[in-house]
Amino acid sequence: MKILYLSGRGGELDQGLGRHLQSRATEFGGVAFNDATLSHSFGGQITAVQQLLHDSACDNTYLIANSYGCYVLLHALIDQPLMTTTKVLLLSPLLGRTHLRAQGFSSRPPRLKRLDAALNQGLIIKPHYLALIAGVDDPICEPAELQNIAGLLQADRWKILPKQGHMIDHDVMNTVLTEFFAT
Repeated sequence: MKILYLSGRGGELDQGLGRHLQSRATEFGGVAFNDATLSHSFGGQITAVQQLLHDSACDNTYLIANSYGCYVLLHALIDQPLMTTTKVLLLSPLLGRTHLRAQGFSSRPPRLKRLDAALNQGLIIKPHYLALIAGVDDPICEPAELQNIAGLLQADRWKILPKQGHMIDHDVMNTVLTEFFAT
């Protein structure tokens, strides 16, 4: 099984979820949004994802994007269709502004207006299969926003996981992945 992975900020392909996905794959690749990748412009990050998709996405590819990787992927897909049989899972997706009042943190990702316009104008072409999954207690991906984006993208499946936050427990993640790979 061919798996492509786009990590969240600070993630690596050979650690955590990346390592787990690599153990399940016969072919594996991806983009780690580590310090080296994040040192590039946002446009450069989008280009890196587009290049990965161009070079590696083919029939029966599973693409998993996590957190910030989801945000970059959505930008990379504006007017850029994936192979028709690619299956995509967006995990704990960063979809817009983040406000963590208790921590005194607020964030607005780059090119948010461009993404909002693309979503509302239908410029992101749905892959063969698309699922969005987040925890009910995820401060970065609010359930209402996940439902809204799932509708705009015409997702095949979206789910809010009870008792989960931004970091999904390993056993729950394993169930999510097993269900996704069975599609």
